[in-house]
Amino acid sequence: MLTIQASGWNKRKAENLDRTLAKRYIKTVQRIAEATKDLEKLTAELSLQQDTVQQWVTDVQQWTSGPTIQNDLQRTIEGLYLGIKQRKFQLYRQSGGNKRRHQLRRKIAVEKKALEVAINDHNATVGEAEKLPSPNELLAVDNYSWP
Repeated sequence: MLTIQASGWNKRKAENLDRTLAKRYIKTVQRIAEATKDLEKLTAELSLQQDTVQQWVTDVQQWTSGPTIQNDLQRTIEGLYLGIKQRKFQLYRQSGGNKRRHQLRRKIAVEKKALEVAINDHNATVGEAEKLPSPNELLAVDNYSWP
């Protein structure tokens, strides 16, 4: 019965797709027009020139254009940290046998080595105040506060 209902729902979605997309397009065009009016009003209120606004737009685009190498490294460290913490949490709770625990321990060891390499790379590029502790010290803390 669920399959029949899901198939019917998918069929109705496909039949109404053109109207749904047209409504979304109209709403988007209206929102763009409203945002443009708001921007012009704000520009007039603050007595900003067009080149200042354009510089702000460029700054925001550069800021969101993609992660830098340092951001990638930080995400890698955070991901490895969380992965190790989750595997340690699951070690005796969700693993029924020695074989599964052995696999988890092996994955933890591999991720710890990767975490150590990532931390060393991070510490080589940042100042003394932003350096991270060793993986063992980092994992010993329950809720580490990232700099």
